[in-house]
Amino acid sequence: MLSFSSSSCARAIQKVCKTVGTLDVLTCCSKLIRLRKFSIPQIYDTSESALYENKLHLIQMRHPIAELSFSSYVPTDVSIVKHQPVIVLSGGNMSGKSCLMKSVALSAILCQCGFPIPCNSGSYLPMFDHIAVRAGAEDDILRGKSTFLCELEETQQALKFATSDSLVLLDELGRGTASLDAAAITTAVLNHVCTIGAVSFLSTHSSYVSDSVHEFEACQARHMGFVKDDEIVRFLYSFKKGKSPSSYGVNVAQMAGIGKDIIKVAQDIVSGIE
Repeated sequence: MLSFSSSSCARAIQKVCKTVGTLDVLTCCSKLIRLRKFSIPQIYDTSESALYENKLHLIQMRHPIAELSFSSYVPTDVSIVKHQPVIVLSGGNMSGKSCLMKSVALSAILCQCGFPIPCNSGSYLPMFDHIAVRAGAEDDILRGKSTFLCELEETQQALKFATSDSLVLLDELGRGTASLDAAAITTAVLNHVCTIGAVSFLSTHSSYVSDSVHEFEACQARHMGFVKDDEIVRFLYSFKKGKSPSSYGVNVAQMAGIGKDIIKVAQDIVSGIE
């Protein structure tokens, strides 16, 4: 006569569930590689950095969710040199800055979990001790917090534990305050991450911030590619050297269907200021 204790049965069931769960994860990873063209990246720690040319190198990087929504999704290469790990990213509205930064963060997280990433083979990343992302803009009315206060609290949390082995991504600081205050705070934060030496992306529409890049040895300017023909701007969604000459906000106003008379006045004002 056979008898089983409830505890032994529970342990056996738990073991089976763990095995099935592991197989499920591995199967999903293999499908990502086979069907979605994900790849297994190389990951290295500080002691192995001399073996790699760049600090971070992502080949034909994509956003794993966004690429499913757009048949014309454009992948891009992202490389960061060791002596300039801080990126000030400029570019037009709707040019893909936020998507690129989130793609880098997702690739880093997937990599450190041991999963394939949405990049071509040959990509590599360092082992990060801390990954922090501050993106979007919203207030918290029920707690009496403005949009700007929420932004700064999130920034404080992102910087609190950052080291030279961290990844920090800050998307457009200062949306909820005056341009001067926003530029001043963003430049001060830029100085901080350059001092730390963390791999960092700071996106901005501020020409003051973009122009200040040359003041920091650890920093480099990058922008999202575009082509302009007369008043028509076409975004290329590629990661390019240098800063963007404009945010092309009037172009987005046209996309939104703002009246032609308003667009004409806006274009005249921009031309007069420039």
